[in-house]
Amino acid sequence: MSLFKMKKISVIIFLFFFTFVLNAQQNLVPNHSFEVIDTCPGPGYSPSHYAKHWFDIRNSPDLFSVCDTSGGDYLVPNNSFGYQCPSNGSSYIGLYSFTSPSLNSCVNELAASKLKDSLIKNIKYYVSYKVVRSNGIPGFPMKYATSKQGMKLFTKKPTYVTGFSNDNYVNNFSQINTSQVIIDTLNWTTIKTSFIADSNYKYLSIGSFHDYGNSDTTKVFNGSGIHSAYYYFDDICLSTDSLICNINIQSQCVTYTALKDHNKNNNEEIYIHPNPCNESFYIKGVKHNSHWKLLSIDGDIMRSGNISENEYIIINDLPESVYVLQLYTDQGVLRKKIIVKH
Repeated sequence: MSLFKMKKISVIIFLFFFTFVLNAQQNLVPNHSFEVIDTCPGPGYSPSHYAKHWFDIRNSPDLFSVCDTSGGDYLVPNNSFGYQCPSNGSSYIGLYSFTSPSLNSCVNELAASKLKDSLIKNIKYYVSYKVVRSNGIPGFPMKYATSKQGMKLFTKKPTYVTGFSNDNYVNNFSQINTSQVIIDTLNWTTIKTSFIADSNYKYLSIGSFHDYGNSDTTKVFNGSGIHSAYYYFDDICLSTDSLICNINIQSQCVTYTALKDHNKNNNEEIYIHPNPCNESFYIKGVKHNSHWKLLSIDGDIMRSGNISENEYIIINDLPESVYVLQLYTDQGVLRKKIIVKH
């Protein structure tokens, strides 16, 4: 074998393993907990594409966020589909995944996103995602719970369809799903598994890809209500690293409670100003020197240090995104979402 061919083979091997290592160091799902939002939910309309990097592919999935401007329809935690704190951060997506056969309709809703990098065929990947059933609202409870909440992978960008019967998406197949009938409306259920990629997939979709005849269902309410099952999804992860999906940002619901409890004796709150911020921000309510870390939504430490009240933290070189400030005090760790917008 010539020296030139040996060098060429060496370069190819290097590039393959370099790409593999890069993929192993990250969650391949962009905006995996729907924290980066291009448009806040509005009156009567909040499609999944309001969350950056996501888009609808079947019917009309819903984005829920603390920045809701609709008057509460898509607010977190209390919204028109029920009451639910996020699993991670301050937003999540909701989808219909089942309708009673008596209605003769398949309303399954699906949302999708392009992966940061294509999967590599014959490589093992780890998956995790969190699901919780919507309980509906007083007088209009969701009457059903179902199985098969999962993910489907695509090599080409899936196109949008409006469907009320089986189609190329609801075809009783998805690479990842759960056989568990998820009934819980309080605690998020974490689904974890792994698989060997059988193709170079580029897109991921979430929801239920099975019709009512191929899903296990449970009627959880016998009175008057909505003849459907609706589920919230959050914290979607796909990686070659089994540990990367275990990084959590504290729920915004918990954050509000923690901040108020921490200051209940002096009736003050710890808050960030300005937020959103451009060049810098300061922390109001810190009474003594405190250690802090600024994390990306993927859990990477972007900044850290010690700070006293009204001392500015410079962030003018950070890209526009949502970050999480972790503030370490003698009362514990407080977390606050920060939006950087230049």
